[in-house]
Amino acid sequence: MREGQPRRRWFRRRGIDLGDLAIETFAAFLGVFLALAVQNWRDRHDGAIKLEKARTAIRTEISKNRELVQAKLEYLRLVKRNGVAVINGELAPPTNVSRLATKPWHARQRRAGRRIPARAFRATAASRSPT
Repeated sequence: MREGQPRRRWFRRRGIDLGDLAIETFAAFLGVFLALAVQNWRDRHDGAIKLEKARTAIRTEISKNRELVQAKLEYLRLVKRNGVAVINGELAPPTNVSRLATKPWHARQRRAGRRIPARAFRATAASRSPT
């Protein structure tokens, strides 16, 4: 420090105007409050959009399932009638059950694109061989 020059202070101590302090505090509070309000509104809006998409997907799935059930209804009634008849002893159970299955397990897995271990083929082939 040179002689003859007054020492400079980085923090000047003057009187604080309470009016300016109140205005600045209110402005900061208002800015934060508005930012939170806008964020809350946006979250609710995004949630409503997601909810509507989910409702649409569920309604679509229900209508597709309803169509599938309607298409298979006669078959399901026949299965129910024959199942009750077998339980009551009015109808003999089917002798060749393997023909009733739609597709073997490994064919369904391969169609779905899943890798099948070799031992699954041996086990499936062994269960199909006539004994």
